[in-house]
Amino acid sequence: KFVTGASWRSSDEVMHRSRPAPRTDSRCAGQPGEEHRQTMLNTIEIFPWNRNFETGIAEVDAQHRRLVTLLNTLVSHLTVQADAPTLNAIFDELSDYAVNHFASEEQIWQEAFGDDAWALQHHDSHTGFIDEVLRLRAEEGVKPLETVIEDIVGFLTHWLALHIIESDKRMAKAVLALREGATLAQAKQIADEQMSGATRAMIDTVMTMY
Repeated sequence: KFVTGASWRSSDEVMHRSRPAPRTDSRCAGQPGEEHRQTMLNTIEIFPWNRNFETGIAEVDAQHRRLVTLLNTLVSHLTVQADAPTLNAIFDELSDYAVNHFASEEQIWQEAFGDDAWALQHHDSHTGFIDEVLRLRAEEGVKPLETVIEDIVGFLTHWLALHIIESDKRMAKAVLALREGATLAQAKQIADEQMSGATRAMIDTVMTMY
């Protein structure tokens, strides 16, 4: 079965501890057999990373890039029709890393925001993410394996892009303002202002591609 192991448990248990066509490199054309397969694995990107996704907090950005790399790895192996054990292993790594990232990120928000509504809402968004992945995974018994994987990949891609570029960046801007000496109320206002106008238009443009 796709996605074995204990990586995705219930959302409560875990939290206590448009998608684009995959982008391929022109080097893939005309290459037979294993060489072609390896080239595909190295060049497919369903989630091209760019600076629009940087939050300004190095630890968070590094973890986001690792998540995107794992997502692209899963898609590239799906494209070359990797066997179920290989897909299971990649997905388990991706899911484990996502859970660890959520915990790490929420610690940063907790230290900055305490029990403010922004931190609580962010936690809820992580919980909702896990709930949806569990729901999609449960459809394996009634849908073809390929369809289930495609649904999960589509959800992961769009959710992660929107979550980073809208929610995480807003939180990070407030944290950076707090580190510069702003009060919490001032930091939230600064973040909201920085996320409006041209930035809001940029977010809407980027999300049409994910």
